[in-house]
Amino acid sequence: MDQRALIGWVTKDVATLLGALSQQRHASWRDGSWNFATRQSPQRFSRHDLRGRRTSLTRSKLRQLTMAGLAGMGTLCSPAVSSEERPSDAERSSERSDAGFGLNIFGLSLHTNRSEGHNEINPGVGLRYVLREPAPPWSMFVEASVYYDSSREWAKYIALGTSYRFAKSWMVGAAVAYGQSRSYNDGKPFVAVIPGVAFEYRRVVYNAVLLPSGDGSGITGLGFYVTIPLGRPE
Repeated sequence: MDQRALIGWVTKDVATLLGALSQQRHASWRDGSWNFATRQSPQRFSRHDLRGRRTSLTRSKLRQLTMAGLAGMGTLCSPAVSSEERPSDAERSSERSDAGFGLNIFGLSLHTNRSEGHNEINPGVGLRYVLREPAPPWSMFVEASVYYDSSREWAKYIALGTSYRFAKSWMVGAAVAYGQSRSYNDGKPFVAVIPGVAFEYRRVVYNAVLLPSGDGSGITGLGFYVTIPLGRPE
C-alpha cells in the first residue's frame, strides 16, 4: 500500500476514535454531573463543571496535535518531487515522437542528367526504427527497404545511420547502406554512404537523400521518400 494512503487512513481512524471517546466521556460526565448536582450544592456543581470543560479542551488539543503529528509523518514518508526532476510535456512529446517504428514509402527521384531517361517514379516500402541515442539532439536509426530504382530494377538495402536535429523540424544525417541491385556494381552487393536531409511535420518525416551513380564514382541525383510513424506516442 502507498505510504501516503496508509498514513491518511491511520489519521482518519485515529481522529474518529478520539472524537468518539471525547463525546462518550463528555456525555458520561454530563450524566454524572446532573445526578451529582441533585445531591450537592450549586457551588460544587460549578467547580465540577469548570474541571470538566478544562478536561474537554485538553483532550481536544491532544487530538489536534495527534492529527498534526500523523500528517507530518505522512509528509516526511512521501517526499515531494521537485519540478526540475519532472520532464516537461514538450520534452516527453519530443522524445516519443522520435523513437519507435516508422513505415518508409518511396515514390520519386530527380536526376542531374535527365536526358539519359532515368526512371523517376520509384515505388517501394520499408521499415525504419529510430533510437534516442547517444544524446537528445542526435538520433540513430536502422532501416531496411526495397524500391524500384532509376534503372527500372528492384533494389534492396539495409542501413545504419545517424541524424542531427539542428532546428525544430529539420535534421541532417548520413547512413551506411548495404544493398543489391542489377543497376549497381554489376549486380553484386555493395556498401555506400548515403547523406541526406529531412523535414518533420506532424510526426511525418520527409526525406531527401543523395543517389550514388551506378559505378559509385559520383552522384546522379536526389531520391525522395517519407517515413510515417507506426502507432501514436503513449
